[in-house]
Formats: sequence, structure tokens, C-alpha cells
Amino acid sequence: MNLTSVYRQLFPEKIRVFFYTHLLHQILEYKRNYPHIKKVLGYYKNQAHIPGEFENYLRYFRKHRFNMSSFRLIFISDFVEKYQKLPVETGFDATNNMYYVLHKGKKLYWPEGFNSTTIAGDYRRLMLEQDKDSPHCYWESPSVFKDQVLFDVGAAEGLITLDHIEDLKHAVLFECSTEWIKALRLTFKPYAEKISIVEKYITGTTDEQKNTLTLDDYIQQTGFAAGLIKMDIEGFEEEALEGSRRFLTSSNPKLAICTYHKAEAEQNIRSIVTRFGYSTSTTKGHICYVHSNEHFFRKGVLRAEKN
Repeated sequence: MNLTSVYRQLFPEKIRVFFYTHLLHQILEYKRNYPHIKKVLGYYKNQAHIPGEFENYLRYFRKHRFNMSSFRLIFISDFVEKYQKLPVETGFDATNNMYYVLHKGKKLYWPEGFNSTTIAGDYRRLMLEQDKDSPHCYWESPSVFKDQVLFDVGAAEGLITLDHIEDLKHAVLFECSTEWIKALRLTFKPYAEKISIVEKYITGTTDEQKNTLTLDDYIQQTGFAAGLIKMDIEGFEEEALEGSRRFLTSSNPKLAICTYHKAEAEQNIRSIVTRFGYSTSTTKGHICYVHSNEHFFRKGVLRAEKN
């Protein structure tokens, strides 16, 4: 029997969660985040010109270098503090061997292998991302979802869809990660008539062997026409938009496209959708993209719509 097993047997889950939240978590956060802070400060120290907003971020990093939570590190703002200890109600579905979070009374499932502590942290981050002050917020007004067809490209857990499921006319969840599919099906089982789940990579070409699909081809095949398109697909947003050119040129869905996965993504995505006749804006502030070695401060989401 290893130490972890002994620890779990000796201490009930409530005690383990308390210990993790009030002590161990802070130690792990410091160990995880301090190297990123050093990397960011070192990079901008050697830059000839630093925009004023970036100077503010660097001051924030210096101020919090020894108590920098992951939320603060990524979103560079104190608005995140209200989510650090946001109460999260979790449950366990023994039939499916999966945990879920109760989100506004609705079960939001996570894949097998996740535990209550992990999903509570994930849920807090997801709620934080859609705060009106967050650079990751897709749309600030709930009214934008009323009677719309949403294409949720890169659905993952599907929170954005579940949050507005009552208002939406229909939602198409594009998710190619197999670990999320079972969770999505359970989450949206009560709303099956309003949901389509598409297990394809949305990109610039349709290729059955590679399991890729363009939005243009999907729309042609199904007749669905989105009023809203949200994309968060780990840096493949540009290709996916190019594969949507027919629909985006001839129609006018509102877009919310993540731009932080690549340093040049904001400029490239703006150029693409402008070519399709869109006007653009970006969300507040920047995200600190710590997975890079340069150009750390990036815009989170580009919003676009036609006048």
C-alpha cells in the first residue's frame, strides 16, 4: 500500500479538501507559477519598447510574484479573486462512474478519471473565463443567445451551451476529443432535441480518413445555419474560418474566436473575417499565455459581426 492510499484511508475527503484548499494548494501554486513569472519578467526586461498596458501587467507580476495564483497569472487582474473560492456543488454518478458539477441546477459532467477537487477547480476557471471583465468572455449579454442556433466549435465540457440552453433554438457541439463525448451526451441528455454532437475536427478541408470537416460542408450537408459561432480549437481557428468562407461571406452570424493560442492569431483572424465583410473588436485586457517563450500578453477573444 502506497502513501497516497494510506492518506486517503486515514483522512475523510472533506478533511483532504480542506487541507488542499488552505495549505497544499498555495504551496503547489507557488511552485508551479513562480518559474513562469521569472520567464515573463526576464523576456520583457530585454524588450526595447513595452506598451503602457504591458508595463501595468509587469508591475502586477512583481507585486504578486510570491502569491501568484494560476488565475491571476493568466488573467492578470484582481477580478479573479471572487472565483478563487467560489462554492462548487459536485456529485458522483455511480452508474456512469463520472463526477458532475451542479450548474444552475443542471448536471455538467466531466470524463472518467476526474475527481471532485479537480473538477471544482476547472469549473471555477470556466466561470471566471465568462465574467464580463475577462479577456476570455465570448459574449457579455445573455440576450445574444435568444432563439439562436449556436455552433460551439471546440465544445469540451459544453458549459457555454448549457448555460444558455433554455434560450437557444439549437446548439451544434463540435468536439473531437473522445474523452468528452460521453460526458457531453450525459450533460445534454435532458435537452437532446435541441442538441447535435459532431465528433469531427473542424478545419479548412473535409477529409473522412482524417476525420476533418469544414463548417461550409457541414452546413451544406445538414441545412443548419448558425446565428452564433464560438471557436476555441487550440490554434486551428484560422484554418476553420477559411473552411467557413462560403457561409461567412453570404450570411451574418456573430463570431467569438479565441486568439491567444498563437502570437500572430489576432492579426490573422482579424484579416480573415474582415475579408468576409465583418467588423471586429476584442475583449478587455489580455491573457498571459505562459506556454510560449515570447509575446506572452495576447488578446483572448476577437468578436466580429456585420453591420
